[in-house]
Amino acid sequence: MLPLSFSEYRNYFNIEGDEKLYLKYLNNSSFPYALKLDSDQEVADYLDSIYNTIIIKDIATRKKSF
Repeated sequence: MLPLSFSEYRNYFNIEGDEKLYLKYLNNSSFPYALKLDSDQEVADYLDSIYNTIIIKDIATRKKSF
């Protein structure tokens, strides 16, 4: 899954970009599913799960094979 560009993120909210929206884009993730989450904690949990998936499934699995 690819993250949204700021232009795509801005189009989702249907407003012109501003500093507050850009900071929200940087802090709350640019992954499409994160837009559907209601709270900052849900976004943090979602990002944590992505991070753990990358570490556990990708990196740890590759390291085992060496």
